[in-house]
Amino acid sequence: MGLAVPGRQAVLLAAVWLAATAAHAAELLFPQPDAAQPPRLLQVTLELPLQTIIREPAGADISHEAKLVLADGTGLPLTVARRGKSRQDHCRFPPLWLDFKKKHTENTVFAGQNKLKLVTHCKRSFDGRGYLAAEMLAYRLLNLLSDYSFRVRALQITYADSDNGKQGQHWAFLIEHKSSLAERLQAQAENLPKVDITGLDAAYSTRVALHQYLIGNTDFSFIRGPEGDHCCHNVVPLRGPSGRVYPVPYDFDASGLVNPPYAAPVPSLGISKVTQRLYRGYCRHNPELADAVAEFLQRRGQIEQLISQFSELPDLKRERVQKYAARFFAVLASEKQLARKVTGKCR
Repeated sequence: MGLAVPGRQAVLLAAVWLAATAAHAAELLFPQPDAAQPPRLLQVTLELPLQTIIREPAGADISHEAKLVLADGTGLPLTVARRGKSRQDHCRFPPLWLDFKKKHTENTVFAGQNKLKLVTHCKRSFDGRGYLAAEMLAYRLLNLLSDYSFRVRALQITYADSDNGKQGQHWAFLIEHKSSLAERLQAQAENLPKVDITGLDAAYSTRVALHQYLIGNTDFSFIRGPEGDHCCHNVVPLRGPSGRVYPVPYDFDASGLVNPPYAAPVPSLGISKVTQRLYRGYCRHNPELADAVAEFLQRRGQIEQLISQFSELPDLKRERVQKYAARFFAVLASEKQLARKVTGKCR
């Protein structure tokens, strides 16, 4: 028999347990971004047939039964599958889809979630070099500038391989699903063959083009997708309440901010490495540039503070990111450089 607990103590213990349970259940997976107090790092274990998944060919769309175990021991059944395109060609460890049933996530931090992108460490040799942290930072930088941005959440994952019984711990992060993004913004995720430039929200598109210039990203398109795919390339077109289209970007691993060894720009762009910035905004949006540039310069302190306090970045990577951002602001602060490198490079 168990040890009896006096009545008053039992009530107190029950109250503490209920309060802890309520706090846990109330925690959002993707809360409102706060640079001063980011959401806590989630410690989880993912049980899955890892070797089977790793051996699958890139592009394989095969779901596998798995379990996500939270720090309090709660186990959430789900299925996992490989995802991504170019990253799968370079990474031994593929990025993954996590597919939950909502009924299994009730009263957990994953409540209401269905399908989520998991951005993984790519390969063991990348651990500790800050590539994942820098990509997560790129999302957080856009969070500073607009609610029309994907939220992210850092994880420390222990992968428990059911194929061989081995375990390994790595850093990763989750990306808010586009349907959740659209619901949060009372917008509609569009499924279009292409988007007409005249339908884009000009102010937002200019702000995003400058964000992409800040992080040194050219691997995107606001108006079309790759040959045979729907719009857009590494962008989700959201139709906002105003009827305008907001091109919300994602997938920043090929940027100069991240600068992984496998990243290379498209040869036709005329740059030899991803750390070379190239502005990809549209000339018809140049009238919005002055306000967008003023906003970035006004928010420089916030941007630099976010970089300096982004604890996931290793010190060496942080120093490189800080210098990279400083060169961006030097362009914006110089009328001559701005005219030559930004306004004069529009499409």
